[in-house]
Amino acid sequence: MRVFILLLFLCISFLYSQASVNNNTYNVLNVQNGLSDNHVWQILQLSDGRMLFVTPQGIDIYDGQNFSHISRTHDKWMPLPLYKGYTRLYIDNQQRLWIKDQKKVCCKDLRTLKDVINPKSLLRCKDVIDLFVDSNYNMWIVMKNRTIINNATGVVLKEENKRPDRILQDLDIIKDTIYAFFDNGTVSAFNAHTGEFIYTAQAYDESEAQTLRNTSIIVKTPDDKFLQMRMGDGHSVLLYFDTYTKSFKTIYDCNFTLHTPIVTSKNIGYVTCPEGYIIFNLNTGHITQKKELRLSDGTEFGTGYNTACQDMTGGLWLGSYSHGVFYSSPLSGLFDTNPIDIDIVPILSNIYLRGTPLQIEEKYDGRALLTVSPPYVKNLEFNYRQNDLAFQFTTMNYIRPRDTYYKYSLNKGPWNEVSAASAKNIVNDKGVMYLSFTDLRPGNYELRVMASTNPHSFNGTVRKLEFIIHSPWWISWWAICIWCALLILIIFLSKEIYKRYRQRIIEQKAREQKLIERLHDLMEKYGQAKNFKNMILSQNDKSVDEQTISTQDNDFVRRATELVNQHLSDSNYGVEQLAIDMCMDRTGLYKKMTAIMDNSPVTFIRSTRLYFAAELLKQGNKSITEIAEITGFSSSSYFSKCFQKSSAVAPVITKGKRPSKNFLNLW
Repeated sequence: MRVFILLLFLCISFLYSQASVNNNTYNVLNVQNGLSDNHVWQILQLSDGRMLFVTPQGIDIYDGQNFSHISRTHDKWMPLPLYKGYTRLYIDNQQRLWIKDQKKVCCKDLRTLKDVINPKSLLRCKDVIDLFVDSNYNMWIVMKNRTIINNATGVVLKEENKRPDRILQDLDIIKDTIYAFFDNGTVSAFNAHTGEFIYTAQAYDESEAQTLRNTSIIVKTPDDKFLQMRMGDGHSVLLYFDTYTKSFKTIYDCNFTLHTPIVTSKNIGYVTCPEGYIIFNLNTGHITQKKELRLSDGTEFGTGYNTACQDMTGGLWLGSYSHGVFYSSPLSGLFDTNPIDIDIVPILSNIYLRGTPLQIEEKYDGRALLTVSPPYVKNLEFNYRQNDLAFQFTTMNYIRPRDTYYKYSLNKGPWNEVSAASAKNIVNDKGVMYLSFTDLRPGNYELRVMASTNPHSFNGTVRKLEFIIHSPWWISWWAICIWCALLILIIFLSKEIYKRYRQRIIEQKAREQKLIERLHDLMEKYGQAKNFKNMILSQNDKSVDEQTISTQDNDFVRRATELVNQHLSDSNYGVEQLAIDMCMDRTGLYKKMTAIMDNSPVTFIRSTRLYFAAELLKQGNKSITEIAEITGFSSSSYFSKCFQKSSAVAPVITKGKRPSKNFLNLW
């Protein structure tokens, strides 16, 4: 009874597995969805989960929502004489895509979405005739003399009984062993670290090898073995190489073309062909050919396929001859409504500045912010005005995108969980998250994002993005140093200026004191103020009589004296303005004054100012500077100079006559 139940369980499991293999529903991606061409040559999945498609028109990278493109119109090809097959893809450890195609190879930088201008410059040697990249992303190159070298480490595979007539067609690594597959049906094993030869195994004899030399494609199986597809003229064979027993086994032989083999995590093999694809159960040996697909609208569709790829979630991608890409999820069956729990990785698909997506190498405020495509960005720098940022994340949850859950944290703060159900303004129904941050202050930031299809379990990869918003230059550390230095300099200069100012004040007061002492000496020498005037008048060399001037001249002198006294503090008041105020021209004023006083108008104005200054000095309650300002001198130094030259206020002398008593009283 127990045996019967066990057999029944195995049968049900087998039937269910066959149903899940054969009856999946497929969705289509084609040029209407953004694919560059409906003829798809190769498909592979990148490490972050994005899908890469190679078509005759270009290379398309799909992030679950949108395509980014690398043109193939200007491929920079390098000769590769030994490779005679069709399109083969490799990705190295620098995220560069190598495309081999019929004796040539080109290289694309997936980070910048641009061509590598000179692929040969990336190789250790110049005379390279073929190259391979193993599943650890190490590149191996084949030299003209058929030597196989690790491009990074320089390790050489030391072949035993080296045969120049056999051509290396495939190479890969399992643990510490390199397996090299040659066109004559042999495989040689080498130590990956030293290059030492280990053994050689033969798939078939030399006569059969001649019919299967054209193409070889190998894929690793989950149990560390190899599935190898070999093809010749109208003849294809599928081989299974056991690395433990070191032996080959033929599992499929046909007289039509096979294209691309893949092996799933459940040890199920798929091989594309002109009429659908063939399924191999490597556990049971069961083989099925699938010629038609069931589409999401319920129709059946049949076509040929160039390539196949299984993604990280177990989904199957098929690249067709002329109808685009067909995708099927392992959980997309008609009655599959169970909760999903698959590993997904958050993909940074866009970075926005002030609502505008950043473009690679485009300048913003005079500087390029993005040098690689967003999925490869790890660090960013912005200036203080570029503080309105947004980040868009997607995942490769093709099954049920609305059941995508995110959580994010800024600067190691608390995690925030969001989904289309809980935060529609952040996550839309297509599973795309849009995180917006406005008015960010200058500083260092770290954004962490996780994604899951299970809201109760976030065990996947944490996507980290670090970015800096720089402070304005005037508060940066170097600017602060400059400000401090300037402040110290200003304080020092201020002290020096103040010291010099104080020194000038002291010197000025000393000069004033000396001038006052001289004035006092003069006053003491000449006696009272009345005698002082008489003494000044007596200094005139010319003889003068006691005759007084005429009344008309006396009025003229009085009027002139009054006008000067009224404008005494105005340093700009001079001969021109005095002539206007006296209703005379300058020449007439000059002649009149020289006739009456034997002095020019300039001397008259200066003498009037000096006499008034002498009176103020006698009072002793004002400084030289104040007196100079009151009496209309432009500076105290000029006042002192005029005062000393005048021999303590030289009076105005009339020509041949002494001024009247009334005239003297005006002073």
